[in-house]
Amino acid sequence: MKLLSLLLLFVTSDLSAEPADVRPYFSPAGGCTAAAVREIDAAKITIDFQAYRFTSADILFALERAISRGVHVRALYDRANKSDNLTLADDLARFPGGPPRLYSRSLIMHSKIIILDSVTVVSGSFNWTTSAEKSNDENLIVIRSDKVAAAYTAQFSRIMANAQK
Repeated sequence: MKLLSLLLLFVTSDLSAEPADVRPYFSPAGGCTAAAVREIDAAKITIDFQAYRFTSADILFALERAISRGVHVRALYDRANKSDNLTLADDLARFPGGPPRLYSRSLIMHSKIIILDSVTVVSGSFNWTTSAEKSNDENLIVIRSDKVAAAYTAQFSRIMANAQK
């Protein structure tokens, strides 16, 4: 509980006078994938999806369901996915937000972020992979705060503007 309180203090100290709703998840088998899928399934307008690694079919299917509901999805992934035979990043090419962009300006783009409807941020060490859910010790937080989401969206847009199409 102390960790959650400290995180809440950090999230709200610079960005908002009101507390953010923060929910932590852990893996292996701690519900990280289910939490991400639940948030994607609840999205109504926009999803910005940033991946270091992407092999989770559950998350891909949730993104596809979002698109079928008319949600605008933009995707950005690290160049490591380009040579990864297991990646699902190429499956994002048909998304209405345009093909996913490949980021290669830094050594690695290690962020794992989903920004939903300019209100919710899903992030943490958790890669969007099957092994992250089943085998790795990972963490994921879901933050509901329009101000936090705005900060993440600004960073996402900056990286997206510098990424290859």
